[in-house]
Amino acid sequence: MNRLFEQLRHFFFWTKDIATGGKIKMHLSEIKSINNASAEMIAKYHEEKLSKLIRHVEETVPYYRYQHSTHIASFPIVTKVRIREYLDQFISNQYDKRKLLTGATSGSTGTPFIFYKDTRKKQRNDADFIYFYEKGNFQVGERLYYVRMWNGKSRKSKIASFLQNIQMVHVEELTEKGCEELALKLEKDQGRISILSYASSLEFFAPYASNRTLRLKTVFSTSEVLTEEARAWLAELFKCNVYSRYATQENGVLAQQFDDSPLYEINHASYYIEVLSLDSAQHVASGEVGRVVITDLFNYAMPMIRYDTLDLARFSVINGRKYLSSIEGRAADVVFDTSGNRVLPFTLMVQMWHFYEQIKQYQFVQLTATRYLVRFIPKTDIHPKEQEVQDIFGPLLGMDAEIAVEIVEDIPALASGKRKMIVNEFSAKAP
Repeated sequence: MNRLFEQLRHFFFWTKDIATGGKIKMHLSEIKSINNASAEMIAKYHEEKLSKLIRHVEETVPYYRYQHSTHIASFPIVTKVRIREYLDQFISNQYDKRKLLTGATSGSTGTPFIFYKDTRKKQRNDADFIYFYEKGNFQVGERLYYVRMWNGKSRKSKIASFLQNIQMVHVEELTEKGCEELALKLEKDQGRISILSYASSLEFFAPYASNRTLRLKTVFSTSEVLTEEARAWLAELFKCNVYSRYATQENGVLAQQFDDSPLYEINHASYYIEVLSLDSAQHVASGEVGRVVITDLFNYAMPMIRYDTLDLARFSVINGRKYLSSIEGRAADVVFDTSGNRVLPFTLMVQMWHFYEQIKQYQFVQLTATRYLVRFIPKTDIHPKEQEVQDIFGPLLGMDAEIAVEIVEDIPALASGKRKMIVNEFSAKAP
């Protein structure tokens, strides 16, 4: 019976799309074609899309009125702060702002970021999600347990959640009792089920599922860095494939992992992605850490050209095709060693795996130029001692680093529901 309902949902979704012009199907076809094309075809596609976008913004978007350039590299790099400050100037005069689709980021790092989308961009987003779900062995209509911060704007109605077969799980419900209840619910579910959640929530929940017989198809991790060690551990506990997805709320799916590879397949069909130096607008070499800067090829209502996501990543080129080889975390989460050199979030997260048998969660905090604090939520009375932590992180941060350990019962979540694993409270900049 569950399978029948899944097939009906699948059928009604595509029937509705056909009845409204088949736009999502057309977008999906193009996404499949481009993302599986040769490097030469992708380059030609980007050239055409960027040329058209540049003409559009110079003619209709006030912020770019005097740009007068045919090459994307001459456009300024913008951030949320810049767009928020000049919001109306980033909206095309071809659109009525009151009729656009509105969204907002959670404001985890400050004031919420308001953004606008036109209908075509929404359709493209839907098609992007379908493509990357299908690459992860999930089909429209199947059961998805979606763990996130559900608020008034994001929460779906009972009818919508039923039709889309989405089980909304509020991230704040993942207490010890809540995890036990969710694991039991998943065990009793007879459908073809998958999970989409923050990386930190998955790592917290996974041990509660280890003694249950779950019939999970796929687990998708999103919004936070998932290390390869954590991915392998989660796959072992959940007994299914685990894929890390790189996406932003204001844009959509940028890249996603597949199979057993650590590489992220870039969504070349919908975005032009650059990885630039931390200190300049120069492109970094393959394997180097840089800022992820994207150009959205489909949001013509509020174009985002060379938008700095504030995320850090590395890329690789294989057979001429570009992939993200790792997501390193947020630029704001970079800490410094005692000599003022950057220590990337990913580097710290890997070292934390020395303690994963003893802890449920952690938070690493830089307090001053030489003082650090590590908060642990232990699994049992046995937990990492200060000397152990000093031995692991001392060589990484500097032998004059003072590293304190604090055992806590909870690590407060951000407004988004995510729990920051790396925090820099030290205001001074590295030399």
